[in-house]
Amino acid sequence: MSDLPRSSQSLRTTLSINALLAVAILLNVAFSGGGTIEAFVVAALYFAVVGGWTVFTAWRAARAARGAERSTTDGTE
Repeated sequence: MSDLPRSSQSLRTTLSINALLAVAILLNVAFSGGGTIEAFVVAALYFAVVGGWTVFTAWRAARAARGAERSTTDGTE
């Protein structure tokens, strides 16, 4: 991993990019003449899986950071 600090808006940025990719899936299907229902299902599943994973990893990183902060503030290691 990088030693650089995480961006405070990385979660919002990642979710926004993935929402745009889901919209791109819908636009691609709309312009190619494919099934609209299937496109909505694929786009929704894509955003749910990727968004869920993004939120989970951000939560896990925040939890680890809080744990590291506690261990340095109370004097234990």
